Amino acid sequence: RAPGAAEQVMLQGFARFFQNYRSLLDDAQRDALTGLRNRKTFDDVILRLFAGGADAAASEGVWLGIVDIDHFKRVND
Repeated sequence: RAPGAAEQVMLQGFARFFQNYRSLLDDAQRDALTGLRNRKTFDDVILRLFAGGADAAASEGVWLGIVDIDHFKRVND
């Protein structure tokens, strides 16, 4: 049976709630200025990879790039 009007409203409410929740999670994991993942997210992912062992990391094709920018404030402004 097709959902009734009240059920549709409830489902739309759940969908909005879930979208807001996903948005909050994404905002908590990103730097507001650059849009890049933040340090906490980096730490969580690295710990998860280390806990999974070298085999899991090798099968996923993990890589790490580090950029050290001197005088970043001048570049950022």
